[in-house]
This record gives sequence, structure tokens and C-alpha cells, in this order.
Amino acid sequence: KVSNILCNIIDEQVKKFILGDGAWHMIKLNKMNLIYTLSVAGFVPAPFTNADTSSDIVITGTISEVISVAVTTSDNNFIITPGVIVEDQNIANIAINSNDPDGYTVSLMTNSLQGKLYNVEKDEFLNYTVSYNGNSNVSLSNTPTVVESSITQTSGLILRSLTLTIPAESSVGRSAESYTDTVTVNLTGK
Repeated sequence: KVSNILCNIIDEQVKKFILGDGAWHMIKLNKMNLIYTLSVAGFVPAPFTNADTSSDIVITGTISEVISVAVTTSDNNFIITPGVIVEDQNIANIAINSNDPDGYTVSLMTNSLQGKLYNVEKDEFLNYTVSYNGNSNVSLSNTPTVVESSITQTSGLILRSLTLTIPAESSVGRSAESYTDTVTVNLTGK
């Protein structure tokens, strides 16, 4: 039985061991495997092995929140014939994208207090309504009107249409001028 093996480095290739019997024994190292040059009856030393070690790499990728809305096309300049309805006039295509897992809400609002097409010079207005993505017509005001609400995220970029209707009677007796309003589209994650 061998106990207490002591090791001293003689040089980089040879190690000297003192075994339990007090005798010196020499071994040579060859590419991390030992070539044994000692012979002791009944004793065969185990070869030295490299210690197994490991280290973990934690990979973390974060998907950034995407909530975007943009007017992709706009056909908001059109002719109004007095006494003739302007019906479902396409005024914009709206691109929305939301990866909020709880969903999103789209709302529309006007910058004017009355939600009307307005001519500043003549102080005249035209009533109008809008339809978001083919839904029922709604009148707008300076507070947001929810036109779409979803409990899931969009599957990438999706397009929605916005059309305008001006009743025939709204244009009767009005000046031949331009009438304007600004509609704001809001996209909010939940």
C-alpha cells in the first residue's frame, strides 16, 4: 500500500516521487500521459488525467417592444360637388404593428373641437364621418374614439383603411373653398 506521494519538479519532463517506502522513483511525462519507468512489485500508479471543468455561457436576447403606426398612402385631397354625397372616399391606409402580448388599441381623434372640415377664411364647416377598416361610420372629436381593440398582438405589419363620408346636405350653400381637418391615429399597447 502506498501512502503520501510527494512530488517535486526536477525539470519540465521528469518528476521525482517519494513513495511510502522512502525510495525515490522517476517518471517521464509524454504529452500529458505518463510513461512509467519504475517497477515496484504490486504497485502500478494510475495515470494523471486532466481535471474536467466546465463553465456556462448564459445567452440572453431581448425582443424590443414594437408599437408603430404610420399612414402609408393618403388620398386626402378630393373634389366635393355641392349637394352630392361624398361616400367612402379613401383618405388613408394605416399601417399598424404591435407585439404587445396583451393586445393593442387604435383610436382616432381630430384636432378641431367640432370634428368637422373647416374653412378658416369663410368660417364655414362641413360635417363628416369616417369608417375605419370598413366598420360603421363614426364622428370624431378632440377626444380619442376607439376604432379597434384587440387582445392579441398583430402578426407583423397590418394595413387598415380609413374612408370619409360627407352627407350631401352638408355641402349645400357653402363657399367654393378648401375645407380641412387633421385626424390623428393613436396606437396603444395594453
